[in-house]
Amino acid sequence: MGEPVDEGRTALWNAVYEGRPDQAALLVAAGGDPWRDMMSGWSPGRLALAGPTPELFGPPPAGAALTPEESETVLRAKSVIAALAGSATPAGWSVAAVAGVSAEEAVARVGGLLLDHPTDWSFDDLVAFGINPPFDYGGIGAHDFRGGCVVVHPLGYDASTPRVLRLLSRGARAYGVVDNQADGPQGTLAVDGVFVGWDLNPGGEPDPEDHHREVLAKFLARGVSSAAALVVACLTAGVYPNAPGLFAGSYRQVFRLDTDVDWFDQGESPSRDG
Repeated sequence: MGEPVDEGRTALWNAVYEGRPDQAALLVAAGGDPWRDMMSGWSPGRLALAGPTPELFGPPPAGAALTPEESETVLRAKSVIAALAGSATPAGWSVAAVAGVSAEEAVARVGGLLLDHPTDWSFDDLVAFGINPPFDYGGIGAHDFRGGCVVVHPLGYDASTPRVLRLLSRGARAYGVVDNQADGPQGTLAVDGVFVGWDLNPGGEPDPEDHHREVLAKFLARGVSSAAALVVACLTAGVYPNAPGLFAGSYRQVFRLDTDVDWFDQGESPSRDG
């Protein structure tokens, strides 16, 4: 009989995730398989390769090594956490981390109406702009970082509505998060214009149905309490902010959406493929 599996993972997987290499070694000695596939392709052994004890189970078998993209995410994780964790966030925000797309291109993809400003916009500028009619929900800021850009809406859901994420993710990957004040941050992952994950919990534990990049992101962000959802969104997408918080910097591209468009239109049916 194989190792018991609970919620898609074995006790050995949990030991690696929780940073207990001594217990992991005991479980392997008792017959645990560190290279057994689970959790969207993250065996205990592959998870260890992404953590502080990559040598825990010896050299990986063929096909089990980290990909170059995964290795870069591991490399950048600490700086992303340092930049975002502990940063103050407003209530009712939304963000979209978009890999491989610049802030300028992001605005163009959604047909954003650029707003004039004598200097780069600060976060306080965005909030103040929203207090004055007719733009009750403020401007939407976009900023370039390594790997892509992050779109930020401080006072509403416009940065991560279904139509916005579909447009931003064409030929790319976008992870949107909404600050649901009743249930906590909720995430949506879109790849090449198709939803591959929805009603996600970026601030929680890995789920067996999470996208393989989100499993990695949650592992790298474990122990982060404040702003964990932002860290997971950026790492899952493959965008690596190095500024002190998404709500504290400046934005070169600030825009609003066309109010005649239904930005909450779901479009094609969500899919977990991709």
